[in-house]
Amino acid sequence: VSGGNGVVDWPDLCALAQALGATLGASRVACDEGHVERHRQVGASGTVVRSHTYVAVGISGAQQHLQGIRDCEHVISINQDMDCPMHARADLAVVGDAQPIIEALLARVVAQSPGGA
Repeated sequence: VSGGNGVVDWPDLCALAQALGATLGASRVACDEGHVERHRQVGASGTVVRSHTYVAVGISGAQQHLQGIRDCEHVISINQDMDCPMHARADLAVVGDAQPIIEALLARVVAQSPGGA
């Protein structure tokens, strides 16, 4: 689960990644702004990700970022811009504001977890 410029509430994204048992990543912009540690940057100048499923939240999909996820089997993109490059790469593209989607996903994952609400 990686976040980019479209993420407003980073603690919620971190909680979602944790609830999913996923590793938190970020775009270069998010790392530059100090939201996430530099070693979590995904892309050609950061970490190359090889995962079954990659969830990009609020990441437009700069070429360098897309190079970093080229070996991911499935990509889910959440972004308001229906024409962003990340949506073109995605197997599932969700067009919408990232924050309410993060909140809804987090609530659903927690509710489905053993001992969830």
